Amino acid sequence: MIDRFIVPDKYVITSVLKACGSCFALREGKEVHCQALKLGLSLNRSITMKLMEIYGKSGEFDSARKVFDKMTERDVIASTIMINCFLDHGLIKQAVQIFDGVRVKDTVCWTAMIDGLVRNGEMNMALEMFREMQKDNVRPNEVTIVCVLSASSQLGALELGRWVHSYIGKHHRIELNHFVGGALINMYSRCGDIDEAERVFAMMKERNVITYNLMISGLAMHGKSIEAIEIFLGMIKQGILPTSVTLN
Repeated sequence: MIDRFIVPDKYVITSVLKACGSCFALREGKEVHCQALKLGLSLNRSITMKLMEIYGKSGEFDSARKVFDKMTERDVIASTIMINCFLDHGLIKQAVQIFDGVRVKDTVCWTAMIDGLVRNGEMNMALEMFREMQKDNVRPNEVTIVCVLSASSQLGALELGRWVHSYIGKHHRIELNHFVGGALINMYSRCGDIDEAERVFAMMKERNVITYNLMISGLAMHGKSIEAIEIFLGMIKQGILPTSVTLN
């Protein structure tokens, strides 16, 4: 297209950058960035978003930060992209710096920070961030809840896990699906309340192989081998095939 002297517009540039990001084509992404600069499109919001994603995924943090800093309007969406870029590579300090600079943080921004901290093993920081989110009167979503339950299970914070469970019960927009139900079962099992884990399992309308695996593992962990076998047989009866995790 360029060789034929056809000038691309912002939509073409954005589409090509999206393709570069999908296949981690950093060199090609840099070439497109150069074209965007020549065409005066480098400050276009959609283009800057894609550039940050490409540089962030490739570990080119200085380049990603330069693009971010040059934005005329650094909104919560752009900030969240940068936060994810840093957290994906374990750069917590840099992520917190960006996060603290966001004036009005939405659920997605808070969740990105909490999820990233959990993925990097910073459970206490993740829970503290969740408390700050509550103080800021920002409602958590399903992903936030699962992240907090994961942190609670790894720290053995049973009371916090119970509070989160209670929150789910009061806010019906968060369903007890495979995702949330599995996180609750895992949390209760790891925190020593296997009876509550069984109650959660019984309340779930739909279960998948991961849910069954978590329940079987939890029961085995607490020495309830007969109950674990019963759950396993129920799983087979439902036509759900066991995995290597089930049989370990």
